[in-house]
Amino acid sequence: MMARGKQNTETTDGQVLRNDPNQIDGEALQRYVERCITLFTDRQDLTSKIQEVFKEARDAGFVTAHLRQLVREQMMEPQVLADQLAQMDTYRRALGQLADTPLGANALKRARKDNRSNTENMGEPIGSA
Repeated sequence: MMARGKQNTETTDGQVLRNDPNQIDGEALQRYVERCITLFTDRQDLTSKIQEVFKEARDAGFVTAHLRQLVREQMMEPQVLADQLAQMDTYRRALGQLADTPLGANALKRARKDNRSNTENMGEPIGSA
């Protein structure tokens, strides 16, 4: 739907012309364009400031991917966060990624056993004679 001019226009000789039904209200359009430009500029400024904060955090030794995750979690509603964490825990258990499950405990036990057998088969370290 196009925004149409609301007023009739007058010619230089005093005649009143009816607006063309397809004519766009240029002033209203310009206001929308200016508002969007202002908001995009504000967003760019905020994005730049956020990037500066993450750079400072990285320079201070923090892992920014983890920091971003913490920020996302802090911005969530408490119940939404609790539901998400519970679902992720369910997924991790299903994949055997949690050591407190029988599958996770067996995976850790096997990894330790495999690690020991690999070290024993390596032979003597170089220069240990």
